[in-house]
Amino acid sequence: MEITRFLSRVVRKSGSYLFSKQQRMMQYYVQNYEKIQLQENTILYEVRDGQTIVDSPFSFYKKMISDKRFLNYTHIWVIDRLENPALQNIDRDNARVKVVVRQSKQYFYWLLAAKFLVNSSTFPNFFIKKEKQIYINTWHGTPLKTMGYNIPGDPSQSQNVVRNFLMADYLLSANPLMTKMYQNDYKLNGIFAGKIIEEGYPRIDWTVKYGKNNVFKDFDELNLTFDPSFQSILYCPTWKGKKITKTNDDIEQIIQETLYLKEKFSGKYNFFIKVHPFIYHQVAKNQRVKDFLIPDSFDANKCLAGIDILITDYSSIFFDFLVTKKPILFYVWDSDIYAHERGSSIEENELPGPVAYTVQDIIAFVENISSIKEKYQTQYDALRQTIASKDNGYATERYLEYIFLGKSSQELKIIYPNREKENILFFPGRMKNNGITSSFLNLVSNLDYSAFDVSILIANPLTKEELKNVKLIPSECRLLFRPGKHAYTFLETISDYYFESFGVHAFSSKFYPQNAYAREMKRLLGNSSVFKVAIDFSGYSFFWGKFIAAVNSNKKVVFQHNDLLSDSRRTVNGKQPHKTNLKSLFSIYQLFDRILSVSQETMEINKKNLAQYIRPEQVGVVRNSLNINKIVNSEVDETCEEDVINIQRETVHLTIRKDSVFDLYPQISSLLNKDYRATHITHNDTLRSVARYTHQGKTYYKLIINDMYQGWIDSENVNFLVKSKVDLSNVQLIGTINVSSDPVFYADLNQIQNGFALPLNKTYVFLSKKTVGLNDDYFLAENENGTLGWIKSSSITNIHHLGKFSVLKWVFLFRNPKYSLVNPAEAPNETRKEKSVPLISPEDFNFVTMGRLSPEKNQINLVRAFSTVLTSFPNARLFILGNGELRKELISLIQALDLQDHVWLLGHIDNPGYVLKQCDLFVLPSYYEGQPMVLLEGLTLGMKILASNIPANRSVIGSDYGFYINGTDAETIAESLVEQIQKGFPNAPRKFDPYAYNQSVLGEFYEEIM
Repeated sequence: MEITRFLSRVVRKSGSYLFSKQQRMMQYYVQNYEKIQLQENTILYEVRDGQTIVDSPFSFYKKMISDKRFLNYTHIWVIDRLENPALQNIDRDNARVKVVVRQSKQYFYWLLAAKFLVNSSTFPNFFIKKEKQIYINTWHGTPLKTMGYNIPGDPSQSQNVVRNFLMADYLLSANPLMTKMYQNDYKLNGIFAGKIIEEGYPRIDWTVKYGKNNVFKDFDELNLTFDPSFQSILYCPTWKGKKITKTNDDIEQIIQETLYLKEKFSGKYNFFIKVHPFIYHQVAKNQRVKDFLIPDSFDANKCLAGIDILITDYSSIFFDFLVTKKPILFYVWDSDIYAHERGSSIEENELPGPVAYTVQDIIAFVENISSIKEKYQTQYDALRQTIASKDNGYATERYLEYIFLGKSSQELKIIYPNREKENILFFPGRMKNNGITSSFLNLVSNLDYSAFDVSILIANPLTKEELKNVKLIPSECRLLFRPGKHAYTFLETISDYYFESFGVHAFSSKFYPQNAYAREMKRLLGNSSVFKVAIDFSGYSFFWGKFIAAVNSNKKVVFQHNDLLSDSRRTVNGKQPHKTNLKSLFSIYQLFDRILSVSQETMEINKKNLAQYIRPEQVGVVRNSLNINKIVNSEVDETCEEDVINIQRETVHLTIRKDSVFDLYPQISSLLNKDYRATHITHNDTLRSVARYTHQGKTYYKLIINDMYQGWIDSENVNFLVKSKVDLSNVQLIGTINVSSDPVFYADLNQIQNGFALPLNKTYVFLSKKTVGLNDDYFLAENENGTLGWIKSSSITNIHHLGKFSVLKWVFLFRNPKYSLVNPAEAPNETRKEKSVPLISPEDFNFVTMGRLSPEKNQINLVRAFSTVLTSFPNARLFILGNGELRKELISLIQALDLQDHVWLLGHIDNPGYVLKQCDLFVLPSYYEGQPMVLLEGLTLGMKILASNIPANRSVIGSDYGFYINGTDAETIAESLVEQIQKGFPNAPRKFDPYAYNQSVLGEFYEEIM
């Protein structure tokens, strides 16, 4: 079996090397990583993946190419294509200037050969900085929006940025706000081994020195239309979308609003627009703006030198413009959405200029620009002093002298991020809902962050479940992800496959690719120096265990949470899911300094069973800690729904129900304050909504009218716009819901206020009808529970056609995870509130168990036993908390024994204490455990405990805290349950003290890692 799998992987990998150019280039890079020597006095520059030649790297280049002190330097520019007009910005005829196309062989060569690397963004995820190579990251602006780990949503979205920063020797900072971004937003404090130099921004030297005459001369050469006697306005909207391929509506709005402003200012001001690089090429195709659209290849900071009024939104360009002391207007029509999704480092009332929500506001501000400037002068000057105090036109000179010539002065501000704490690196596992995840979250919630700097190496969250658990990790921790693919040679890849399949043995150990794994850790961790300790907390994965064993750390630790030999032999649906992985992991135990079990009993079992892999001096015990506050305070969340801002981004085309004057609210705050603007709307107007907001039971749509933003409108005044009734058709399709948040369904496309969200992401749906809209198609969806409603086609992926009588529909639908609702009639709720468990009555005998639905937990025999209990005590109830692979089998067993009114599968509940505290007895009938955290949680709540008489359970209960089942078969379990009822659920001899327990456990952990 394993030989077949191994050979199959080798064949597939061989094919990818033969037919994939990217794979061959990667091989070239890795194979030559040590071979190609660095060439002194060579500098490679890259800006925005080679899309242009501007920004601070360009400032470095222009200064160095003309400075006699740097005549012996060779400059290599990365470009995405040789036809790129940005190449006009450099002197290609100069023998000291080279151009390489990104992703070409020459690009890979110079990444390995150039002594200096200068980038305003990031190098690809395969890049690994070499020893003695100097990496300078200039970044591309002071951020107004939140950055790094402070961006709401998936924390892995900044993974390659963090990785690049950790590689860098120098990070350039324009000001304290940007330094804070590096240190706090990207959490470089405590781990970054390089230097942050805060000496202004090289690119702003252009804004200070270039001059309006030079700008107008350049504009004339670019064939832009302007009158040099007029003052000039520049509009710079940033890019706020998520999918670069879906920008048509955004672009049309930008163009329409730009044309409107251009017309209004005609004869008074020159009006120019410079758009975000992501949409430039699409905007440039529109002939209506060609006379005043500034090319992407023209440096923005040069442009600012000729501008008198700047209009922008969330772009960092406004920080650069402060040096001019000229007015700034902020057009933030979508600030309510953007603040909800992204946040801001500066509040609106702190900005150095007024905030406009519509283009009409902008016109009014420009018409009163003198009074506006006077009104905001104090705020403007204060922010300019903070942000632009170092921007005197000589920032480039200061950086070059320090980095390239070794010159410094006392005035130079260099920040060395705090590295005084002890560094710990964890791998916690996949962060699924299981005991290991709970144990890890408990541990990191109890650590002393005044003494320890904690990094967590983690696989990218793939499911909503994993992402939800990742977000529970304390904010003091730093999350490090694994972008891209490993940097192995072909032979290293084959070796990796081999050891993953067969483990390490005496005869094969000399082929173990330790260098490859160490290189991979360098790729992921950069120059983060030496960790005090690297910990594989999961203890179940060879894939991650080999990486932790290769980390540059003083000590390497792997945890054992269970009787691992038994777990490796555990069979689920005829398969042994952990057999190969654990056997390979056992074979590299020799690479770890300590092997820590979570109980003394578990340690003794593993020490005996795995004696061939473990040295006696390696083993130790660190019990799992408790998150006492979470356990004790797990009450129902009483937050009122109206206190939560519920905004959903969605683009839909609408039509007005009747021609009239309507109340439109520019922002959500306007809606809450009843601050509306009367707007006349007719059936002839084109209406498009970009977001939906629910407040106090009413729904509002953020309305674009004729491609210009106007405000929020009550959904009762609009309908969905579909092309025609004839576009409704019957279909036979199966597909998967795939959206970033809960999908929205509609009972009636003509009643859009009836939209409702259900937590059905990543589930199969059958599609029976289709209707075509202007912006999207809609499907009528159903699943195994019946009709759900209409859903946008863009929310469905992996669509397959089915035959008219195909049974595959039900094959797919019954693969869906079943929502464990106490009352199946209730709509599923992703974050189940405990108040949805209404059947726990103090008049009944209430039993509860909690844990993964897995064979070793023995829930099958518990359910069988409960059937016996009910013959004597029909008012007994059993509540089972948790999810897992036995769920379907348990459902079938409950139905077969007719226990639907007595046994309840509640699924995973985030804060189960509310349920546990209402029950009479906690039951844990497991065959084996590591350290049963559920028992500790039950004891913390003061529950009465009944557990199987196995070593791990005895390590928690002892003779003081509960009672035992002297067997694991259904008959013995039933006898013990009946006995507890008959005795009136007696108290244990002693009460558990969770605080004393936690203090003892943390002492064990600190002693091990120190």
